[in-house]
Amino acid sequence: MTTSPRRLAFALALAATVPVAAPASDAPDPPAASVPGLFFGTLPLAGCAGADVLLELGGDHRYALQAHCRATLVDLPVERGQWSLEWNGTCVRLVPEGALPGAGPRPREFALALDDLMVLTEGSCIEPVDDPRGRSLHRAHEVE
Repeated sequence: MTTSPRRLAFALALAATVPVAAPASDAPDPPAASVPGLFFGTLPLAGCAGADVLLELGGDHRYALQAHCRATLVDLPVERGQWSLEWNGTCVRLVPEGALPGAGPRPREFALALDDLMVLTEGSCIEPVDDPRGRSLHRAHEVE
């Protein structure tokens, strides 16, 4: 059975318009190796509108968040928990130890604007904030 050139051209054009899912092995991995590190900046935290924050994201997907409330000049308790990359590597989610649905400390999500900047979101990573001032963490680079 032979295929006419017209039929072959039609089949090739049709194949070009049909979306095909890439095999899982061809899908790019999120840049998890580049995310761990130290981040600093200012965030609104429970009971404190503006806290100076140091966030350490470990390579083992554990985190520690240290904060100092500017208004009260009090160090807040260190928060520890698990972090993960979500939304194809565009969101960092922090889940504090002891976080339960509907009670206790709530998870936080940060939009990963650049490898060096994370912005706290207002609900989820798909809802960006209008003004990131006072809600941003920058990567702390080592000085050699």
